[in-house]
Amino acid sequence: MKKSLLITICTLFVFSGFSQSRTEHYVLPEFTEGIVLLKNGERSKGILNYNALTDNIIIQKEGKLVPLNNNLARNTDTLYVSNRKFVNRHGKFMELLLNANGALLVEYYCVLKSNTEDRNAYGSSSQTSTTVVASQVRNQGVLYNLELPELYVAELKLRYHFIKDGRESGFETIRDIKKFYANRKKEYNSFKKSNKVDYKNPKSVAELVSYLNSL
Repeated sequence: MKKSLLITICTLFVFSGFSQSRTEHYVLPEFTEGIVLLKNGERSKGILNYNALTDNIIIQKEGKLVPLNNNLARNTDTLYVSNRKFVNRHGKFMELLLNANGALLVEYYCVLKSNTEDRNAYGSSSQTSTTVVASQVRNQGVLYNLELPELYVAELKLRYHFIKDGRESGFETIRDIKKFYANRKKEYNSFKKSNKVDYKNPKSVAELVSYLNSL
């Protein structure tokens, strides 16, 4: 039985870098039609996006942005958006980049900061930025808006997970990947000389890991 669930997911690597902005809390540049596969096999379509700040699938329905209720989110197995696949892992949606000789996933998460203006004794002003826990924001609803209030900026970040034979390793930087494949240092360096590998670009990271795993 098909339902018209509208849902959103957290992960597409079509975004431009890690610059802070008031719109970077959403992974996709715009709300996009996707297919949601539930654990019971049911499929549903909807216009959706993934809010990396609140870890919520957000539904666009009748001009409103509404988070998917917790029960449905828990029972969502996979989400397909723009020819990409996102899997529900420990309650977070991660993009599946590779699934041969191990699985490589990328997790998108967000850091929220509050900008304030300070004035010194001479009358000049300066901007300061302070990290804020999302749950501390008084009006949680504003975090679902496409654009955050002027007081806040968001910074989208990535964390990679490599899973093989029941073991999971996390990569926070390119150096972490280099350390993980320390026994293939020569091949690692050779690949990087011939290819541009950018930690912010999941496709380039997936190509590097795929190559090292094939050796």
